[in-house]
Amino acid sequence: MKILVVDGATGAAENLAKSLQSLGWEQSGFALNSDDAVEWINHHGGCDVLITEIFLQPADGFALRETIQPHLPGMTTIFTSVHDASAYSDRLSGCEFLASPVDAVVLDSILRKVTGQPAAPTATPTATPTAAPTAAPTAA
Repeated sequence: MKILVVDGATGAAENLAKSLQSLGWEQSGFALNSDDAVEWINHHGGCDVLITEIFLQPADGFALRETIQPHLPGMTTIFTSVHDASAYSDRLSGCEFLASPVDAVVLDSILRKVTGQPAAPTATPTATPTAAPTAAPTAA
């Protein structure tokens, strides 16, 4: 599963991609703008999930998706933004939207929902074995 995070905010895309890798999404990469995103997709042979800030340069996140989608019709897009995106509800139709800053655990849950991946296993505490009490030696 190839996941690309695109965000021009300093460190945001890279940090989110690293967080996703630590949550088990091993093929997660990042780009800082729409041109770098297209380059990443071409270099990696596609993208299954595009997670993109709406307000990018030189092309915005909507234009990025519209450029890529015809070549990757199975690609899922998740939009993010620190700005109010309610005016773009028609362009967000059929996509998930997360307000930035994006919480990696919330994103992991949405990724599992949109990709059909099972929930990540949670660690179950194991009982700590206790030593059986020993009897005190008896005097003979």
